[in-house]
Amino acid sequence: LGITGNVWKGKQAQAKERTETVFEGDGYKVTYSVEGKWENGYNGSVTIANTEDRTIENWELAYKTKDEYKDVWNAETTYHIEGFYSIKNNKANADIEPGQEVSYGFKANCKDAVDFPEEFTLLGIDSEVPKENVEVTSEVTEQWEKGATVNIHIKNISEEDIESWKLEFQVLGTVGSVWDAKLVSQEHGKVKVKSYGYNSYIHPGETETIGIQIQMDEAAAFAEPGEFSVYEHKKEKIVLDFDKEWNRSMVRADAEVVKEAVEKNKYAVNVGLIDSGVNYSANINVVARNQRD
Repeated sequence: LGITGNVWKGKQAQAKERTETVFEGDGYKVTYSVEGKWENGYNGSVTIANTEDRTIENWELAYKTKDEYKDVWNAETTYHIEGFYSIKNNKANADIEPGQEVSYGFKANCKDAVDFPEEFTLLGIDSEVPKENVEVTSEVTEQWEKGATVNIHIKNISEEDIESWKLEFQVLGTVGSVWDAKLVSQEHGKVKVKSYGYNSYIHPGETETIGIQIQMDEAAAFAEPGEFSVYEHKKEKIVLDFDKEWNRSMVRADAEVVKEAVEKNKYAVNVGLIDSGVNYSANINVVARNQRD
């Protein structure tokens, strides 16, 4: 005999919606998290952890997502086109020391599911600031028989920020103390110091002053520090040359040639498209281009 009647079937467990992705880079780890989700939108956070034994300086993080950020806090959006994002520190959290981490949050619009980035790239290179863009002077504030205190003034005489700066110079003797900068190294009279987070930017026309105390060797006479070189750490700028005649082609920011160039060069790119004094690059990160090839 068959048995008939009502048969209850338990509900199948619904698949848990993804809320996080973790990416391991070379010396860093990025965690991209969804903090709260609603229809066509969510709040999220990104945490960058330093997993190497040296400081991550002036961090700027690049990645690709189709979601549209409406607001970002504890960082700033420096670049956005066709799903590419570049998010940069807010100056107060510019450096990440070994074993430490920083986080920023955002609000985003999405289509149904969150479009989690697949990879994250930290941008930035060290480069020397051209001599014509910076002026370094020294001033002895106190001197005694075998030592002195000296202020060193670093003035930005360019039209762009000097970011996450380092200063190298030569001294006779030994640097015992440094203020308003961090002593990185000194060997055979060559000294390297670097900015702290709070003074890592020198804006155009502004001057940053640091102090050092020099202890002279027994046989040496005092001499002011010299042979100054200033370095900075930031995203490299690249101007792309398109196979176009500048006078004849009005290349829009949403043109395929621009999209292809951005994809090819990923995030370390600034594109300048200027013709006859008119800027056709409103939707992309522009650097000046004053000549036509």
